[in-house]
Formats: sequence, C-alpha cells, structure tokens
Amino acid sequence: MRGVNMRRLILFLIVSTYASSINLVIAQEAQSWSSPSLLEMPIYDHHYPRGAARRGAEGWVIFRFMVGVDGRVSDPAILHASGREVFQQEALRALQRSTWEPARLAGEAIEASASFQFRFSMEETQRAVHFSFQRRYDNLMEYLEANDQEAATDMLNELNARDSFNHMEDALLNMARYSYHQQYGGSDIELMGYLDRALAYESSDIENARESVYLPDKLIELARNNLFMLQVNTRHYAEALNTYYLSRQSGINVEAFTPVVEQIRRVRGDESSYAVAATTDSNGLWSMLLHKAGLTIHSLGNSVSEIKLWCRRRHQVFEFQDGAEYAIPESWGQCTVQVSGAPNVQFQVEQFKPE
Repeated sequence: MRGVNMRRLILFLIVSTYASSINLVIAQEAQSWSSPSLLEMPIYDHHYPRGAARRGAEGWVIFRFMVGVDGRVSDPAILHASGREVFQQEALRALQRSTWEPARLAGEAIEASASFQFRFSMEETQRAVHFSFQRRYDNLMEYLEANDQEAATDMLNELNARDSFNHMEDALLNMARYSYHQQYGGSDIELMGYLDRALAYESSDIENARESVYLPDKLIELARNNLFMLQVNTRHYAEALNTYYLSRQSGINVEAFTPVVEQIRRVRGDESSYAVAATTDSNGLWSMLLHKAGLTIHSLGNSVSEIKLWCRRRHQVFEFQDGAEYAIPESWGQCTVQVSGAPNVQFQVEQFKPE
C-alpha cells in the first residue's frame, strides 16, 4: 500500500440545505432558490493519513457549516464521524480551504447552511470484509439468535476492540450494535444512533446509491424501516420524514408508513405542541431537526450552556435560558437545534406553533 494510486479520498455532498430533502419549501421559493455548491476542494492523495493507509483503515466525517455570500466556509461543526481522529483533522483542513458558490435567493447571494461528507477510502479494501471480522460478526448473530447474552457480549466486545475498520465493516458493526442493544435493552436514542451510523453511506448519496452501498439491500430496508419507527416514537418528526423520503426514493416499499407521514405533516402546521426527551452525548452535544417554528428547552439541572440554531439561511447562537421561548422566523428556513452542555445531561425540548 505504498503507491499513491492505491489510496484516494472520496467526497460527497450529503444535504446542501435541510429543507430541500423534506419538501418544506413553497413552490415560488423553490423556483428562485439555489443551494450552496462546491467550487474547489484542495484535496490531494498525500492527505490520506499514512498510518491509517498502512492499516487499511477507512473513515468518514460529516460536517455542518455556513457558506457566506463570499463563498467562504465558517462555523464548521462535526456532526458524525467514524474511524480515526486524524481523518477529522484532515477533513477539517480541507473544508476550511474550500470555496463555494453561495446560495442564492431570487438571484441574490445569501448566507446559508450546508452539510458535507468526506469519505476516506482505500481502493483495494472498498466493499471487502476481512475474514476475521466476518467470522466474529456471524458468530455474534448466531449468539443473538440463540439468546446467549454472555457469548454475544464477548463477541461484540471483540468486534469493538478491532484497531481498524473499512466502510463496509463499520456499517455492519453498527448494525451489530443495533441488533445487540435492541435485544438487550438499549434506549431508543441509542438504537437510532447505531442505525444512523450504519446508514451514513447510503443516506449521503441517494442518487448514486448503487455505487455507494455498504450494506446488503435487506439490511438497508430493515435499518431504514426501523429507524423511521424509532424517529416517530421519539417524536423526531422532521427526521422521520427525511427517512421516509430517502426510503421511497431508493425503491423501498413505504406504503405502510404513508398514513403516519400524513399525520406528521399535519402536526407541523396545527396548533398542537409536543415534548421531546433529550440527553447530550459523551461530548456534551445533542441535535435535532426541528418540525415546528416554536422551541422551548427545559433543563433538569444547570449543565446546559448553549443553544445553536443551524437554519437554512441563518446561524444563531444563544446562551441557554431555562424555559425561554424561541420563535424562528419563517425567513430563516428549516432549522436544526444543537444543545451544548455537560455529557449525558437530560433535558426536555418542547415544539409548538408560535402565535
């Protein structure tokens, strides 16, 4: 693996603006709106970390950031990542040096949010699962089927302890984690996280899905269907709509979910309010795509410090105030809320329609 031609960095733009993928843009605006688009990304083969290349390690990094009217990136934040930390460092350097065509509304350049996925891929390992990984994965599935929790726990620990993973192994590992924790008492949030990570590849490049599949078709359908149900159960309604549309676009039969989707659409515009239970992760972060324009956060302690709104056309940071109400102007577009604080802090998010 010494030759430069044996490694490459694949880049994919996953969701350039949050509203576009869930059909929340009115027709007139959709006709006059253009998303940020990449002009130049200074990536070269030598940016693939040498240590990772020697081990055949692959990884991916998903960023959220703002693109200014000058086409420059600001406020980059890592949404999800797999593999070694050095991948995150290299991807961030490249993103900060990139240039973009800004978003435009009625022909005028405006600031807008975007997301971007970097994939660090080794050509000779792509789509290949190492024998040792496959053997452990198959054994784990057998132990789960036999309900042998002790043996399943030991085997999952062995998989987790591996030094390096390629894309296919990472996707399968997260499906294995999902299967184990579903059977032995994982929370809905944990299960959603595993499925999100397992589907990170397929969800990022839906138009070229056959070129970027790292899970068997049956597992993709299982993962998407179960993710949709978990998102509905936890009231992550906007994200459930995303999952529904991706499933439908990729050819999965979603007819059974259509009545639920119609209810979710009605909820967005009605007068109802609803609460979402939330917990920050081990890094002290939590985020959710908002379904309604009104937002209140109630902390169960004093460990929440900051709220960020990543909107289609605005990025806003607030110092946390328990119980404060936020009414997001329609002109900001679809928004994701990100909460920062201490790790594993529980709080409640209420969504409502502002007056």
